Amino acid sequence: MGVRRGLRRGASGRPPGQHPGRATARRIGMQWVGETEKYYGLRLQVFRLRPADLE
Repeated sequence: MGVRRGLRRGASGRPPGQHPGRATARRIGMQWVGETEKYYGLRLQVFRLRPADLE
């Protein structure tokens, strides 16, 4: 993963109704951040992964 290669964090945005994507984000250890409309003009659920989350 990019975080293990020195990136400071990873992020994922998906539409609220996209349950398989949300499940995948949680399965790989991503944390829920919240919802935003600042990307692509869409309401997205945002998840993140930081190096500390992998320890």
